[in-house]
Amino acid sequence: MSQPHSNCRVASPATLAALQLEDARVQQLALPQLELSEAAPFLFEVDIVGLPTVVHMEPYSVRSDDFVLLVQGEDGETREVEAPAPTTYRGWVDGYSHSLVAGSLRDGQLTAEIRLAPDLPPFGIEPLSELEPAAPRDAHVVY
Repeated sequence: MSQPHSNCRVASPATLAALQLEDARVQQLALPQLELSEAAPFLFEVDIVGLPTVVHMEPYSVRSDDFVLLVQGEDGETREVEAPAPTTYRGWVDGYSHSLVAGSLRDGQLTAEIRLAPDLPPFGIEPLSELEPAAPRDAHVVY
């Protein structure tokens, strides 16, 4: 990775060790705070190639057409309940015609994989709070 920009800092040794990485950045990402009943397109800016990069995301369900959610009640009976909106997304990166992004947005935090081109290694994004519970909710590890 290149030099970090102002909203980036080098990930701590503990974070790098937890992810088994040699290099990663922590960035504050401006992501939507969607309710579980919502699934809406969004875009965000992230530094993945040494420059601010705009990523477009659109809802994409990985559920089959006949998906149902079954919940077992206290009485032992299984009942079908309404499933929440999917939290999975697909997208692309501005300026990279063959890019592909896949991820999940939950509680304003993003877990995603970004491929700028089929023959290039992917970049990953994870909420820092999964590794450091006291971290700000908008802090994400980008590697």
